[in-house]
Amino acid sequence: MTRPIAAVDRETLNRRRVLEAALAYVDKHGLDALTMRKLGATLGVEGTALYNHVQGKDGLLDGVVELLWEEVRASADTTSSWQDVLRSCARATRAVVHRHPRIAPLLCSRSVIPLEALQLFAACLAPMEAAGFDREHAGRALCAVTGHAFGYAVMELCARGAGTRDDTPESEAQRIRRVAQMLPRDVPDELFEVGLAICCCDTDAQFETGVDLIIAGLRPPRRRR
Repeated sequence: MTRPIAAVDRETLNRRRVLEAALAYVDKHGLDALTMRKLGATLGVEGTALYNHVQGKDGLLDGVVELLWEEVRASADTTSSWQDVLRSCARATRAVVHRHPRIAPLLCSRSVIPLEALQLFAACLAPMEAAGFDREHAGRALCAVTGHAFGYAVMELCARGAGTRDDTPESEAQRIRRVAQMLPRDVPDELFEVGLAICCCDTDAQFETGVDLIIAGLRPPRRRR
C-alpha cells in the first residue's frame, strides 16, 4: 500500500530524490526493468506522482545522466597540469562506468549534454588553453581521452559480463585461468603465450598506458606568424 501521494509530494518527494532512486533502482535491477510505476512504488507513491518532478521517463533518464556526470565531475581533479587533468578526467569516467555498469551507457546514448558535463569540460579545457592549445585542439584532445576511458571501461564490462559490478582485482592465477578458458584446447604453446600476453595483462596498467599514449602525442599547435 502506498502512502498518500499529496503528503509525500509536499513533505519529502523532490526531483533529486526521484533521480537518485532511479539510479539506485537501475543499479540493482537493470535499465529494462525501470518503469515509472515501479519507481514510484520504491518511493511509496503512485507512478503518476513522479510526473510532478520529471517529464516522463525520458526526463527521468536525462536526469540520471546528470547524476552520472556529477559523479565524474566530483571525482576529477581539474586543478593540476593539463596532462594530469586529462588523466584524472579519464580515471573518473572509467570509475563511474564501473560503479554503474547497467546505466552508464546512457552517457553516450542520450541526446543531452547536462550542465554538469559542460562545467567539467570547461574546467578541463582551461589548463589546456592556458598551456597554448586553442579551443578546437583542446576539445579534440579531451574527447580522445574521455572516449578512450569510456570505451575501455565498457570493454572491461563485456569481458567480465555486461551489467556486473565487481571491483575485486583479479589475481595472476585467476587471469591465467580466465584466458586459458577463452583459447582453443589445441592451441600451440607459442600462441597460448601470445594469448596470455594480450589478454592477461593488468587492466589498470593497460588503461593508464592508453591514456599516457594519447597525452604523449598532444602538443599545442604552432602559432602562425
